[in-house]
Amino acid sequence: MALSKLFAIVLIVVGTLGVVYGGFNYPSETHEAVVGPLSLSVQETEHVAVPLWAGIGAIVIGSALLLFGSRYRAEPILVADESRVSAELASARAEVIKAKSVTDKMQQGLDTLKQELLRNSGSRQ
Repeated sequence: MALSKLFAIVLIVVGTLGVVYGGFNYPSETHEAVVGPLSLSVQETEHVAVPLWAGIGAIVIGSALLLFGSRYRAEPILVADESRVSAELASARAEVIKAKSVTDKMQQGLDTLKQELLRNSGSRQ
């Protein structure tokens, strides 16, 4: 089961419990007293109210995730991104080859200029 489906089911269950019970209680403190053979214990509980709109919202969001969450997958986007990246990489490689060709031609031109300068400077002396 996909993680999104599990999360959707949890949201639906929590939202339903929030709507039905309206909140939950939890123990906050325990006080104990021992007087001779007599032992007394008092446990205080706290109540947390869950608003009705929060429970309904959790149910709606969980249902939407459960119904529509599996329709949107990342794989097709990744495949499209991979093909786009491959095309850009091929284009960049072609540009590098062109740049190397231009650099080689420029280097040949510089070598020719150096030879001409050496030849001309030698004839002037």
